[in-house]
Amino acid sequence: MIVDAHLHFELKNPEEIETFRKFSHKNEICYLFSVLNFDFASIISKISDKRFFCFSGIPPFFLDENLQNLEKLIEQNKNLGISEIGLDKNSKFDISHQLEFFSAQLKLAFKYKRPFVLHCVGKWNLMLENLKKFDWEEAKIPFLAHKFYSSREVLNEILRLGGYVSFNEIEFSFNIKKLQELIELTPLDKLFLETDVFFNDEITLKILEAHKIKLKKFYEKIAEIKKIDSYELEKILFENYKIFVDNLKFNAKK
Repeated sequence: MIVDAHLHFELKNPEEIETFRKFSHKNEICYLFSVLNFDFASIISKISDKRFFCFSGIPPFFLDENLQNLEKLIEQNKNLGISEIGLDKNSKFDISHQLEFFSAQLKLAFKYKRPFVLHCVGKWNLMLENLKKFDWEEAKIPFLAHKFYSSREVLNEILRLGGYVSFNEIEFSFNIKKLQELIELTPLDKLFLETDVFFNDEITLKILEAHKIKLKKFYEKIAEIKKIDSYELEKILFENYKIFVDNLKFNAKK
């Protein structure tokens, strides 16, 4: 079983959605994907299962959405995670506005016991300060720092809080030396890998197969760094993934 820990999914055609879901089962791939549109997220969550797992939230670059609508979405969909939320120095919104939305979504995650995915660019100290206001480990709420690219000190802080860290396939190709060091420092039981691709056009089996090949090659590269077999890495990361989904209530058949 292989896991893509972060990608985006904005397909509207029911047939394409079903093609995607069937492909995940047939090829033993787990997708942890973010959906920005709340109406679409509600539809997808109703067919989600433990291999096709939907998150939705308000990221720092789209703060026009209503927090009350997000809470309603979470209340109505018991298998929905919250993603991606956080802080970004490049956002058009000022940091106080970003903090308002980030803090509110952390409270929702804690209130409804939902896993969540973090997005952070250039604001890690402020993000960690807000994360530390909650005891995530005690509450048994897993969270993931996606597309991680920061210092070893920040990495250690995330791990101390009980968080997981995901490394991005494209980012790795541009920053091999630094990310290799961070990957070496990340325990296997806290590690994820991701592509962060956007599926928002026509989906074909050819496209899905190409994505699968790209993901497997990334696993092989990371397995070399961690000095283990690629298949063993897949098994360990699947166990990490199960921590995010096993306590949620899924409507669709497995």
